[in-house]
Amino acid sequence: QKDILVLKYDNFNVGINALKLNKNESVTLYPMPVLTEFQVDLTDFKNRSKNVSLVLVNPLGEEIQSWLLNNVDVQKLSRGQIKSGMYFYKIIEQTKVLDSGKIVFW
Repeated sequence: QKDILVLKYDNFNVGINALKLNKNESVTLYPMPVLTEFQVDLTDFKNRSKNVSLVLVNPLGEEIQSWLLNNVDVQKLSRGQIKSGMYFYKIIEQTKVLDSGKIVFW
């Protein structure tokens, strides 16, 4: 009885890659895990424009949903028809990624 294992590594990136522009600024999403609604707290981002959006992507990097965020510090969002699982988010101001992280829907 002999076993063999063959692995192939590729440059395929799973998820999202983004740099934090300022480590003092961060987004807070709560509650975690998300049941029906969640809140996005952008209080730490003092000099943001009105064109800020939250983009949700699956582990393959495919965009699932996006929300345009109002120019308020804390905003409540609805889960809608998003299936349970772990996703990644990006907070984008025009074309610049302000923050990124993981979010879990239950």
